[in-house]
Amino acid sequence: MIDNWQAAKLFKQDREWGLSCVRLRCANRTYAGWRYLRSEVKEPAYADRQTASAIDKYAWQLSSWLKTEASKNRKQRRSLKQLHLDLKALGFEGSYDRVVAFARKWKVDQTDRGNSASKRTQA
Repeated sequence: MIDNWQAAKLFKQDREWGLSCVRLRCANRTYAGWRYLRSEVKEPAYADRQTASAIDKYAWQLSSWLKTEASKNRKQRRSLKQLHLDLKALGFEGSYDRVVAFARKWKVDQTDRGNSASKRTQA
């Protein structure tokens, strides 16, 4: 058996296929795999998928509700379940989980927006 460093050394010398395989005592396919792994070829990079969500139509309405609910006292606020039922009444066909995920993302965005605003005012 040969070590990986021996295969790399032969690859760097860029010897002929047949001679390298005879010296390594391996099949041509094995050596071809090593050559491919050490080549400069990169895997293709695909753009992230942008798929439409069921909540996209109602995002503006839900974000306005979340903004008004955030300013209320804890006892006065509507829960996310209640907001989900209100969205259902408007024709939303998505699940409660989508509403919760949107609310989490909205809350993170609001805290990030607040943090970045406070950084700009402190000079």
